[in-house]
Amino acid sequence: MKLDMELDSQQKKAVDNPTIPMAISAGAGSGKTRVLVERYIKVIIDGLAETEEILAITFTIKAAAELKLRIRERLNEIQFEKPETDEGLNAQKALLTIESAPISTIHSFCQSILKKYAIEAEIEPDFQILESNESSLVYKEIIQRVTAQFLRTNNEKEKKLIHTLGLNDLRSIAENMLNDRYKFSNAVNSTLFLHRNGKFEETIENMLEDELSILLNSVEMKSSIDDLKKCIPLDKSDAMAMIRENVLDLFDEISAQKSNGEKLSKLLELGNSIDLRGGRKTSWDEGEKDRVKSSLKTIRAVIDDLFGGEKELNFMNNETAEKLLEGLELYMSRLFKEYDYTMSSLGVLDYDGLLFRAMNLLSERKDIAAFYRQQYKQILVDEFQDTDDLQMNIIKILTTDDENVPVLFLVGDENQSIYKFRGAEVSNFQKMIETTGIKGPLYITKNYRSQPDMIKFFNSFFSSFLGDTDNGYEVSQTFREKLGDTPNVQFLLPIANNGKGVSNRELEADLMARQLLLFVGSESISDGEGGERILKFSDIGILFQKMTSVAEYLDKFEQLGIPYYMKTRSGFYDRLEILDLLNFFRAIEKPKDDYVHAAWLRSPIVGLSDNALFLIGTGVGFSASLSSEIGDNYSQEDQERLSRAGELMFKYRKLKDRMGVSDFVQKIVDEIAYIPFLLSTENGTQKALNIYKLLDKIASFEKTGVKTFGDLVEQMDTIQSGNVKEGQAQASSEEDDVVTITTVHGSKGLQFPVVFLPDLEASFP
Repeated sequence: MKLDMELDSQQKKAVDNPTIPMAISAGAGSGKTRVLVERYIKVIIDGLAETEEILAITFTIKAAAELKLRIRERLNEIQFEKPETDEGLNAQKALLTIESAPISTIHSFCQSILKKYAIEAEIEPDFQILESNESSLVYKEIIQRVTAQFLRTNNEKEKKLIHTLGLNDLRSIAENMLNDRYKFSNAVNSTLFLHRNGKFEETIENMLEDELSILLNSVEMKSSIDDLKKCIPLDKSDAMAMIRENVLDLFDEISAQKSNGEKLSKLLELGNSIDLRGGRKTSWDEGEKDRVKSSLKTIRAVIDDLFGGEKELNFMNNETAEKLLEGLELYMSRLFKEYDYTMSSLGVLDYDGLLFRAMNLLSERKDIAAFYRQQYKQILVDEFQDTDDLQMNIIKILTTDDENVPVLFLVGDENQSIYKFRGAEVSNFQKMIETTGIKGPLYITKNYRSQPDMIKFFNSFFSSFLGDTDNGYEVSQTFREKLGDTPNVQFLLPIANNGKGVSNRELEADLMARQLLLFVGSESISDGEGGERILKFSDIGILFQKMTSVAEYLDKFEQLGIPYYMKTRSGFYDRLEILDLLNFFRAIEKPKDDYVHAAWLRSPIVGLSDNALFLIGTGVGFSASLSSEIGDNYSQEDQERLSRAGELMFKYRKLKDRMGVSDFVQKIVDEIAYIPFLLSTENGTQKALNIYKLLDKIASFEKTGVKTFGDLVEQMDTIQSGNVKEGQAQASSEEDDVVTITTVHGSKGLQFPVVFLPDLEASFP
């Protein structure tokens, strides 16, 4: 089989010239991963590089493993098809080293750099990587210490910062700084540099212009304004019609203004003018009043987000702004110094720190950067639209500033970036092309994955607010023929609340679950080999905007017997079985805390009746009840339970500082028979797995600084007050025949023949 036998003309251009640096822009389903594989294979079989000389960077560990697997399969094919040729021999040789080939995430690549050059990077060679939830806890401790130092300051600039922002806003800024050190330090330092060179006003104006440009050109704002223009009232004197007219007039005025200050004033006026009350449905064509109201609501929310809910615009003078900026610089300096000290003393790095350290090492040590430029003849980067500035600069260092640099091959999609919330910038794709001078972007537009009707839908949908090819949206071309008669895109619209107290979300959950059951076992899908097969549960993905609204849907799935797998990283610490056990721990550690005693006593671990809880609450109090005489007003069962609770508490308070933390917690769980009890309840397997996961988490906490039971309780308090995200333990796996439930962001790299997008009215623009 020829290497290019199944490549279309666009893909062939990307593969055929492996010595030319290039960028390709390819949408979902266009075969961009296959192009990446074939480009890698072309380099190998043409003898241009060996596996250890090709650095391939992907965005997830799963994607890296899949890429390596597909490369290995192609090498196997070629060695059998062309055994006596140079191509076959090169493929055979590559198979011997493909397992150790540098195909990884950028974090893994940077980790390998820092392990190799730990002394030069001034870090411990055996450093550990903190997970995001562990990083959040460390950040909070750092912020508390630095804020305490700041409160004792005599520096006028620092005092001004605290007085103007307040402690809550200052802590929030500090958390953002630690989450994105590179971006914040660059922003503050560059602004100060311009200020000290007499360009402060120009800088502030540029910052305003950037913010306004982002807002006015956002998808939410543009699509909402377009909707308002399309919805023409039948009666222009209608209250909602007049608000619509005023908003459109103000938006035109904003667009015409040259002064950014005036634009801000008009924008705030626009937001304040939106009143969602009033208006008659008879003044509009069917459904258009609701559409106008929804658009106005979105516009107001976008503006409120910019101004933080403020109703008046107060510009500070330049002198005040300068002092605040200089105070912020001092605060940032303290914060980052404490961050470096804490990470160093713990012997750990967070993910951002991993990249930051690697970039600094490559920037400051030209000899090390030169070593990697010589080490790699080719650098291939997948999903480049999801890179942030820090990641982009690492790639830039490796592919510029030298005569002999690796051949760079970028793969991305200019129309998507699902990691903007992590700092990813789609514009980095174009910036990298301009900086390095590589060829591109070469567009690959044929979609091999999706049904024709679906491609037509998305072309129409996205073109309506992203524009055509010249303005940023590359229309996908169809390849597959339609399979079956079922419409590829369906809208499930629940009937409005009928007065029986059932929410629209519950109605939608019921409708979606029943539609899902109709599909499974009856609908045919492609088997990927030219034939068809029957749809299974595991072919279905359900993608939420946020997991906060998932409960109603899960209730319905369990009611109808639909098996599911939750691919999520939240909800663990909110589970009742976790809360009950943690309240037990708190009661042991905090003998005078009535609240935690009340929560523990009413939990299934003790199980006091409501009558007993009332008597205790109006009598001696919950914490004192364990050591007080029990009156005759209590039932025999409550007396026995309260007596047993007192014995447990007395015993564990004596033991808590005599055992290791994880051993002590395990002893409690075993002695109160918590796992057997949970297994006897509804959904018991899931509950038991969550407790096992908690025990594992506690063991890991013990290895990273939790030395006493009191430390553990404090750690848990910090986790729950800080809304640290942690997913539940899984009772089933992705490999089972189960529906996958995740977020849009969590679906990165996943493919499903059938996808449901529920709860769109909650947050969809």
